[in-house]
Amino acid sequence: MNQGVEYLEIEGDCGIVFEVLHYKIEVISPGIEKIISRCLNFLEAFRHAKITQVPVPRNMAANKMASIGSGEREAIYWSNTPPPEISEIVVADVIGRWVSVSEV
Repeated sequence: MNQGVEYLEIEGDCGIVFEVLHYKIEVISPGIEKIISRCLNFLEAFRHAKITQVPVPRNMAANKMASIGSGEREAIYWSNTPPPEISEIVVADVIGRWVSVSEV
């Protein structure tokens, strides 16, 4: 990969996507089949790629960040410090693993 990344782990809560990526169900839409093919080709560029389905509660931080990103017109990148709204989501997610977020 052009950034030196060789290992990739993907977690998500959309069961259908993971069933398609693991070849458990067949794609009937040509448009979706093209997207899946591009995704699989992209994953082959890594030395190791692990794709895992997780329960929705374990994916809440990613869903919150995706909702922020879906409102943007262009991709947003940062090299060191993420924007405060992203930092807050990540910190709440990490703290919530040890302490109930309602206690924080």
